Amino acid sequence: MKNTQNTHSPLKSGLTTRQAFTLIELMIVLVIIGIVLSIVLPTLSGARTRARATATLVLLKDLGGASAQFQNSERRLPGNFSQVDMGSNANFARGFSAMQNIMLDLAGGTVNETANGATIVAVGPSAAGTVNVRIDQIGAPAEVKGVLNKGYFKPDSKNYVPQGQAGQQVGVREHWVLPSVVDSFGQPVLGWVQDDLPAANPSFATMDSSTRAKFYWNSNAAFLQATNLGNLGENQTILSLIGQGRPVANIVGSMAGLLGHRAFPIDPTAVPPQPAAPRGAIVFHSAGPDGVYLGMTDRGGKIATTPVNGGVVRYSTSNDPLDYFDDIVLTAGN
Repeated sequence: MKNTQNTHSPLKSGLTTRQAFTLIELMIVLVIIGIVLSIVLPTLSGARTRARATATLVLLKDLGGASAQFQNSERRLPGNFSQVDMGSNANFARGFSAMQNIMLDLAGGTVNETANGATIVAVGPSAAGTVNVRIDQIGAPAEVKGVLNKGYFKPDSKNYVPQGQAGQQVGVREHWVLPSVVDSFGQPVLGWVQDDLPAANPSFATMDSSTRAKFYWNSNAAFLQATNLGNLGENQTILSLIGQGRPVANIVGSMAGLLGHRAFPIDPTAVPPQPAAPRGAIVFHSAGPDGVYLGMTDRGGKIATTPVNGGVVRYSTSNDPLDYFDDIVLTAGN
């Protein structure tokens, strides 16, 4: 009897072999995935940016509310040092920011203890007049013994960060150690505070307080001189229309566009234009998603740098120049 082996063919048994993807099929799949990612990722990034912008606006509103409460209670704008002191030439080098000055009143921490350079620092726009701040007691309840604090604003740690890295804050070490208010993009918030005791017929804005004006650039020189600002590491001296290195007339002119109230007429004879009134007694100013204050790459920056505008954010009563920038601005005080 013949011995035969029982074999089964895949075709005869109804089974088929599975072929691998070809190179062309794999490339098609990768192209499709790339197209999907190119659509989805910008959407996710845009949503994240909008969320951070909203959070920043909430932060500025909280600061505005705290400032209004302080003004109603104390009958003055928040800030331990006067705007003349903040705008002084001494502060150009010391780098004590307007927001740090404001927070001395809103968040407290001032003590009568001796400064040690670490937990207790001596801060201020002039070496001749400083106050001592105990960093671990900023925002402490008013009843904490020895701490001068009325508790108008308690900063969240994620929005209150020292700017101690190279190029972040120009000035003395004590001011690097003292925390600064930062927006949700990780960039310091500027505070523009009106000089409430100006000379008769003052200029709208100047670089320093040797000439009295409503606003002084030196009060924010700490960050407008920065070459590596905040989490985004932006160079304000190159990219900002109000950064150091720009012509003085351009900076002062752009400050009028930034801080002037467009509902009030200008002095047509003044060069640069002089708004009749500011947006507010205090203007809280976030650089926005790009991390640059009045950035040259914004639409408004490109308009400002045309030959017609000559590198200046022009003040206007017909439209708000800030509509063309991604900066986030909120006003407070009266």
